[in-house]
Amino acid sequence: MVAFAEINNVLLICPDGGSDGRVNDDEDTSFTTALLDSVSTWYTYRKDLLVGMGFSWGGLTTYTYGLSHPEKFKGLIPIGAAINGDAEIKNLAVNAHSKNIYIIHGAQDIPQTRYYPALQTFSKTSACVEDTLMSGIGHTIDFPRRNQILTAAYQWILSNNCKVTGIDLPTNAEKSVDFKISFFQQKLMVEILNEKESPLSILDMNGKLLATKLPTKGLNTYDIHLNSGIYLAQYSGRSVQFLVP
Repeated sequence: MVAFAEINNVLLICPDGGSDGRVNDDEDTSFTTALLDSVSTWYTYRKDLLVGMGFSWGGLTTYTYGLSHPEKFKGLIPIGAAINGDAEIKNLAVNAHSKNIYIIHGAQDIPQTRYYPALQTFSKTSACVEDTLMSGIGHTIDFPRRNQILTAAYQWILSNNCKVTGIDLPTNAEKSVDFKISFFQQKLMVEILNEKESPLSILDMNGKLLATKLPTKGLNTYDIHLNSGIYLAQYSGRSVQFLVP
């Protein structure tokens, strides 16, 4: 994490969760609040750019503490969060309004209960969500290209202007086009939430067109070879970045 902090020129604040590792105990979260308050008097930093990040139980706490104190954070990066479905986050999800959340998870780390439920829960809120599901990775913080993946998530949190309101729309207004991208074992998975007859374009970060698909509503899977890196997906006027580990 020191290397990550140096790469991104950030102040790294790491509350000690105690010997049991359950960093969302009341005494631990109270200490976290006190530590953040103290650091704000010791150092000059952009409080509006504070990002919460944690792995395993720390990922769970990133959700619970971050959504219990949404005013403190620009966004959240839960990594391999040890959640049990949506039980811990369901009642807090309303506090994700206009918050950036970047979920990082291993495809072999019980994604049925620790990954997909969070995506589904936040898809029903006004949060802005991006995610990286890493193929062949279990429950570990020592995954390949860790600092690059964390940096991509952190920079997305800082740069994405999440201003989802969901108000002032006429009752007969057409639903906004929305889609999700993930990449697993050389398969591109595209979930279209609101269908439009529009092509999906895959580009590299230099703007070079690599592939064009015509997805339909629901989950679409395509065989495509992409080298490790960050790519851009465009669909019906909206663009999102996704990472190939």
